[in-house]
Order: sequence, then structure tokens, then C-alpha cells
Amino acid sequence: MVRDRPLTMQIKTTTHPGPDGRYRWQISCGYRGSPRGRRPYPTHSFALLACVVLPAHGVYFVPAGPPRIALHPRDLPGLLRDPLASLHEALATLDLDALAPTP
Repeated sequence: MVRDRPLTMQIKTTTHPGPDGRYRWQISCGYRGSPRGRRPYPTHSFALLACVVLPAHGVYFVPAGPPRIALHPRDLPGLLRDPLASLHEALATLDLDALAPTP
């Protein structure tokens, strides 16, 4: 709960950069071998997305929406230096900035 509002979150992980050097996340549910296969999440399934770079212990928070997320390796040191910066940005985008005083 943030400011008495439920906050739903989806977590996606990656272990290595793609061929272009960027860490990438495909935001979908299901898996290739399932009868329904991979598919987009239903609208409003979650509000916040946590994209985790496992070997670096970095987390990039973004509001839900885009079906694909990419992170350039040059952005990783900033995420590690200030691990909550992207969380505060994402919460502010959702009008849920936890640090702002309650009106």
C-alpha cells in the first residue's frame, strides 16, 4: 500500500545483455510451451514493473505500459548508486510519490 492505495507490481528478470549490449525485458505472461503461449498482460494487471538485472543486483522500476523495456549498461551504475531513484520516478508518474507530504 502506498498512501492507502494498493500498489500491484510485476517483477521481470534478465541475466545478460542482448546482442546490442542492452539488457532487455519482454513484458508478457505465459511461456512458449504453454497451450496459450506468450501473450500480453491484461490491461491494469499491475501498476509498477521491476526490471531486475540479476548478476549486477540492479533494479529498474517503471510504470506498467510498454511491452518491451531496454536498459543500456551505462545506466546500471546510476541504478546501483541510487537504487530507489527509478522507484520514486515511477511512483511519481503514477501519482503515488511516497516521499511527498500527504495533502
